[in-house]
Amino acid sequence: MIHSKTRNNLNRVLMLTVIFFLVLCLCKESRGSDFNVHEYDKIFRSKFLPAFPVLAKEIIDYTKISKGTCVDIGCGPGYLALEVAKISDLKIYALDISEPAIELAKQYIEKEGLANRIIPIVGDVHKMPFEDNSVELVVSRGSLPFWKDKTTAFREINRILKSGGMAYIGCGFGAGYVKITEDRELKDRKPPKKFTHDEILKALIGAGITEYTVVDDYHRGYWIIIRKL
Repeated sequence: MIHSKTRNNLNRVLMLTVIFFLVLCLCKESRGSDFNVHEYDKIFRSKFLPAFPVLAKEIIDYTKISKGTCVDIGCGPGYLALEVAKISDLKIYALDISEPAIELAKQYIEKEGLANRIIPIVGDVHKMPFEDNSVELVVSRGSLPFWKDKTTAFREINRILKSGGMAYIGCGFGAGYVKITEDRELKDRKPPKKFTHDEILKALIGAGITEYTVVDDYHRGYWIIIRKL
């Protein structure tokens, strides 16, 4: 027999797990007519938005990069780009393959008064519109599972990074996980992955990347930190 309190907790876990799967389904790489960015935005703003300031700080603290140029790959409505801009002097290109996502990002960027710091741009991680060795920092949260060719994507990231530049790419919420679980039953939830660790290592090696750290944490997510020599 399951007591009512236990049953309620299980129901909350199930509900939040379903939400995570829904979010994952909404984040389609094609980001075409079947991608409802407004529904995606509604879910994230109601459940996960508090994680982004914490994640942004973790990235800046770890990389020690707060000036120059940054590219946020798969930016969606711009959650991470906005928070990175608020705590740094970086000029940020918010890149996404979805035009509706970029249009929504523009609205939030204007609302925050950061149009002079964040430039939304429609683009594909597999062929980014940036010059070689032109970027100090590349970030991405959540787009990794939907890259069609991870070797090509990592090669592009390595191409645009300056010597000494870094990339902080992954899934989950990093340190921001604690923030969104303070009042929620998410502690037994492990987000699904659409890739394997071996696949990531093979892609990194294939892209000619030699300096990297991979963090695979049950709750904080899967993160790849690259430094270009």
